[in-house]
Amino acid sequence: MDRSIPQEEEERERFAALVTAHSRAMFRAARAILDDDADAEDAVVEAVLLGWQSFRRLRRPEAAQASVEEWLSLAEDSYTLSTTAQETHNGQDFTALTYTFPSGSAYAQGASAFTVYDGCAVSVEVACQDAFTPSPSAILSHFLDHCHYAPLS
Repeated sequence: MDRSIPQEEEERERFAALVTAHSRAMFRAARAILDDDADAEDAVVEAVLLGWQSFRRLRRPEAAQASVEEWLSLAEDSYTLSTTAQETHNGQDFTALTYTFPSGSAYAQGASAFTVYDGCAVSVEVACQDAFTPSPSAILSHFLDHCHYAPLS
C-alpha cells in the first residue's frame, strides 16, 4: 500500500508553508504602499490567490520562462512602454518595465518586473493614478530590494 502524499496535496502544503512564512512581510509591504489595513489585507489575499493559480503550473523552468515571455509580450501590447531594462534587486535579476496605461483606464502609470526563480515565474506590478507619488518604479524597486528569495522546498 502506497502511503506517500499525493503530489497535489504536497504542493498545497508547500504553498501553504510559503504563504505562512511570508504573509507578514507581504502585509507590511502592502500596508506601506496602501496606507490602510483593510486594503493591504485585500491586496495580500489577491496576491496569494493569484500565486496559487500559478504555483503548480509554473514550477518548471521552461514553463516559467515561457510565461515570463508571454507576460512581456502582453505588456508590450497593453501599455505604452516608457522603459525596458535589466535590473538586479537583492541579488535577483529582473526584466523591468515602466509604462503608461491607455486612456480610459483607472490608472495612469505603472511599473512591472519579471523573472524566473527556482523554476517559478515571478511577476510584480505597481499601478498608480496620475497624481500618486512616489513613482511606480520607485515603489517597485523598494519592494524588490527588500524581498527575500529562498528556494521552495
